Amino acid sequence: MKTLYVLIVAGLWMLPLPSPGGAAVRAGGSGADLLADCRAATAMFAGPPVTPEQTVSASLCTGFVSGMLDMHTIAIRVQDMTPLFCAPVTLDMHEAVRVVVRYLQAHPNDLPRDGAALTIAALQDAFPCQER
Repeated sequence: MKTLYVLIVAGLWMLPLPSPGGAAVRAGGSGADLLADCRAATAMFAGPPVTPEQTVSASLCTGFVSGMLDMHTIAIRVQDMTPLFCAPVTLDMHEAVRVVVRYLQAHPNDLPRDGAALTIAALQDAFPCQER
């Protein structure tokens, strides 16, 4: 039953969301979409004023990365899943987004792939789990 709940929550996360312009924005999308959104987030983290469009993009990125981290934590705690990555407890959203941006920039041929899969790959690359 718990597995079904986690899958339902994950499925709902991927539903189209209304954007301020009226068009639907798919959570996740491609790596290229995620990179564009996360670049807006890193610009916002740097502090200069950003446009409303950049604010929406930055929010999509940080919400998506945060959701991926939360789903990973829930799957470990509720489903006893083996961790896919071992991020430090001190990881903040700014660093998590920078990890994703660095990975996507370093792997341009992967940008057409799913943003969720690439986010996991970025976190695995940056925070591999040690053999126990």
